Amino acid sequence: MSMTQALPQQRELVRDARVDTAKAGDTLPIPVIAYVIAVLIPIMVQVGPLNLSPLRLMLIIYTPFCLSILLSGRRGKLAATDVFFFLHVFWMAVAFAVVMPSRLIENIGSAALEFLGGYLIARVYITSSAQLVALIRLVGLVLLILLPFAIYEALTTRPIILDILSKVPTFSTVGNVLMESRMGLDRVQAVFPHPILFGLFSSLSFTFILIGLKGQISGLKRFVLLVVSGLCVFLSLSSGALLAVMIQIALIAWNRIFAFTQRRWLILCGLLVAMYIVVDLLSNRTPIEVFMSYATFSPWNAYWRATIFEWGMVNVWGSPIFGIALKDWVHGDALWFTGAGVGVCRFCCGLDPHRPRQNNERSVASATATGRHDHIRGSDIHPVHGSRLGEYLLVRLFSAWRSDVDCRRSRSQRYCPGSE
Repeated sequence: MSMTQALPQQRELVRDARVDTAKAGDTLPIPVIAYVIAVLIPIMVQVGPLNLSPLRLMLIIYTPFCLSILLSGRRGKLAATDVFFFLHVFWMAVAFAVVMPSRLIENIGSAALEFLGGYLIARVYITSSAQLVALIRLVGLVLLILLPFAIYEALTTRPIILDILSKVPTFSTVGNVLMESRMGLDRVQAVFPHPILFGLFSSLSFTFILIGLKGQISGLKRFVLLVVSGLCVFLSLSSGALLAVMIQIALIAWNRIFAFTQRRWLILCGLLVAMYIVVDLLSNRTPIEVFMSYATFSPWNAYWRATIFEWGMVNVWGSPIFGIALKDWVHGDALWFTGAGVGVCRFCCGLDPHRPRQNNERSVASATATGRHDHIRGSDIHPVHGSRLGEYLLVRLFSAWRSDVDCRRSRSQRYCPGSE
């Protein structure tokens, strides 16, 4: 057989192999589908001292299995992200062992499971662009299904799915988080423990739909999914989620507009530094405080976030290496706050204005190096688990305010709205 006859046959074999690989990779693996569904099932079952959700049960089964696959080399060599995830869990354990060894096993076990579980499932089972596209489609479908329930909840303050599940006697579900309305609408939590988590889940899908589905589905379908994602973000009425979407859009636009230069990101960094310096020179507030005042729904919300940030950083710099775990924290007269472990202020929470004042004084938002935070003490307990979104996000911001706090009682007058 001549060389000219062999080449077309080889090309045909390669083409057939690519087609077979694409077909094999088009199907979203069952563990990934099960994980997404488990994230959306807000039920808890008490098994002895353990409070188990479908997601946690799934991670108990799959995490060791996925870890063995990854370490065996069947998914290629370990990447830098793999190493950083493992180091993060390791340092959480070290921090707890140093600061609060009596709570080490209780907290690190669940934290490692929830933090690594979602990442390992994605790392092991999402191995092709076709599978990633299938995952984006699934998330878009989930948002499309949740949107009617979200609209109803925004107008009536009733989360239908949670109300139905709360009537089932065999298990418990997350409660209806009653918060102040914004723009005349109730903040939607859908099937999540808090509206911020619903907004976070929705905002993560926006860029994936905008970029990941380009050329994969028709322009009209992609536009519809973008509108659905944007509406879900809006209905959460979470400033963090809305800000995340705006930043994503701004970065995409910047990339498109300045595509002619390879230094576009260096230019952007330079502009941000210059803006920071200008604001710092012209304002009697810090640039962070100025940013928060424009990135929140109300002056009081901005005030509390600035105060939380101030005292949060006090705790971070006070224990920059090992954190404070679940121990008491340094805080101002009008603020209860705890800093997270491993020297990172990972969660920020305030007080619930809808509780009676005596409960409000006791209600503390506790963030730990375990990736789990609770409103603590007795009946005030309301767990929110960090595994809700695939364990990729290490920073979560919860802010609230107490209506009976006078700004003038604050430790620092410069945070009061209108003081500029």
